[in-house]
Amino acid sequence: MNGFTVDPAVLRQLVTTLRSIDEQLGRLAVAEPLSREETGHARLADSVSGFVGRWDDARHLLGQRIKDCTDHLDSAIAAYCGTEDDVVRSFGGHR
Repeated sequence: MNGFTVDPAVLRQLVTTLRSIDEQLGRLAVAEPLSREETGHARLADSVSGFVGRWDDARHLLGQRIKDCTDHLDSAIAAYCGTEDDVVRSFGGHR
């Protein structure tokens, strides 16, 4: 049979996996920039500081994108299951 099918269980597992990744990102220690004394070089300290700032920003953005994705997946799962339930009720039978 040709057509489009959705496996809600697989989508739910994907949501679980994405949320686990987000939790792991959230548990990472907040990076602290190194001082010029710690690095022994002003430009190196500035580079490390820049990296730390970009990493924290990127981690936050990635977390937001994961949340957006899981929200969309949750909505798609609910819509698909709701539509399937409506069809089953309309035509009788079981899933």
